[in-house]
Amino acid sequence: MPGPFPLSQKDFGNQKGVNLANGTANTDAANVGQVNSAAAGAQAAAQSYTDAQIAGLTSGQTPKGTVRAAVTTNVNITTPGSSLDGLTPANGDIFLLTGQTTGSQNGPYRWNGASVAMTRATNWDETTETILGSYWIVREGSLADTFALLTNDSFVLGTTTAAFKFVGIAAAAAAEGYSELCPTTVAGGTWTITHGLTLTAPPIVQVYRASSPFDLVEVAVRAPSTSQVVIAPDVALAAGEFRAVIRKTV
Repeated sequence: MPGPFPLSQKDFGNQKGVNLANGTANTDAANVGQVNSAAAGAQAAAQSYTDAQIAGLTSGQTPKGTVRAAVTTNVNITTPGSSLDGLTPANGDIFLLTGQTTGSQNGPYRWNGASVAMTRATNWDETTETILGSYWIVREGSLADTFALLTNDSFVLGTTTAAFKFVGIAAAAAAEGYSELCPTTVAGGTWTITHGLTLTAPPIVQVYRASSPFDLVEVAVRAPSTSQVVIAPDVALAAGEFRAVIRKTV
């Protein structure tokens, strides 16, 4: 019988090895089938992880993407209208609703049209997706460039009132003040603002044009409650034409 192969590289003379069993030890040779199977498994695992990261569905996955704006006043989700936080929505825009009269409605919603019901965002429409510590990046509106952090310690979708804390420069300003672009308002009509400030005295309210020349305008203002201001203009206001700024007083 021929002796054992020498402990050096082996020249197969341009021939292939056949009938190679599956390797079992780290130092064993692997056949093509083993290699292909391992590669396919690694690719599937990487794809699954990537898909889960994008969808925000993995356990402990808290970033939920961006929202067009965070709306702090009540929105009729059945017929949301054509202006949210002073912005004109486009079909498919996601808005974070944080001030719903029915608190269990709070959360991210897709705008489907002014007279079409809003639907919950696809990564926040099942209980398994409502992960504690979730947060959103707010792109535009009165709370633009902030993080909206879900602060609930426990949460059941459709039952619990989602509570949010806004982190960022705009949020710091909002702690002592609030601003909002006007909706479409007819002459002699009213523009009601729910500002969410904790007031112990009447607030300071200023209304100015939201584009150049940014002039201040005089309007009738009343504060029917500690959380609302009602503005009554003499002329019609186009959506987003004017901004109201509300400041706390000591």
